[in-house]
Amino acid sequence: MESLISFWDFQSCERGGYRAHGPGDYLLRPRPEYPPHLTEGVFGDTCIRLSPGRWLECPRLQCPLLNIHGQHCEVSVVAWIRWQKVSHCQFIAGMWDETMRARQYGLFLNLNRRYNSDQNVHAHVSSDGGPTHNGAVCLSYATGSTRIETGRWYMLAMTYDGKAARVYVDGQLDVNNTVDPVLGQLNPLSFDRGLYNGGSMGADFTVGSVFTGSRMNNWFQGDIGGVAVFSRALDSAQLLALPKQLKTLKQVSLTVG
Repeated sequence: MESLISFWDFQSCERGGYRAHGPGDYLLRPRPEYPPHLTEGVFGDTCIRLSPGRWLECPRLQCPLLNIHGQHCEVSVVAWIRWQKVSHCQFIAGMWDETMRARQYGLFLNLNRRYNSDQNVHAHVSSDGGPTHNGAVCLSYATGSTRIETGRWYMLAMTYDGKAARVYVDGQLDVNNTVDPVLGQLNPLSFDRGLYNGGSMGADFTVGSVFTGSRMNNWFQGDIGGVAVFSRALDSAQLLALPKQLKTLKQVSLTVG
């Protein structure tokens, strides 16, 4: 847990948003208003429901520890989600801004651009912030093989260790042996170019949507019970142990508080 940056469990809110546990105790601000709260959850009695037009954000300059970039950086984004609707490409969490060419890292669902990857999980990474080979989109993402179902809880994770991006489903590496002629195996995806540094004008940290086409889009449709970001690439054993560790962390922080 020494690599934990921020963990949001969405059990309570304060004026302005949801406060994270961890050294990056940043405030996720609801946009344009607070989402509905359901009386069930993963780390307590509640979770939030996001739908098109609703998302959470933390401005870039207010969450410096989440600005993970560089040649040898590592990151993990873990989210506990219950998907409600399969439709378009949906964003879960990360620092990813396509309009400003400020892509860094992001956890996505349901990109169906290649190899029948609808309902799969994707780990997007970018070293230059822009689309791949001056095209329309960024193609440097790992793609899992598990079809995510609606109506049930999952722990989804993306990791990057400076050499490869990986997707995990419920703590297990979601191996995808499909080989792209340019990028190679889809999960793990070899990628040793590091993550983009957008500087002061880079991407904000968002949950449930990204800035693309000069507007917020890629809306997540479903329930979120928790989001955690780490400064290292967690492995399967660490991910499997994570729910219990985070519950303990929460209890300790409440006791100290």
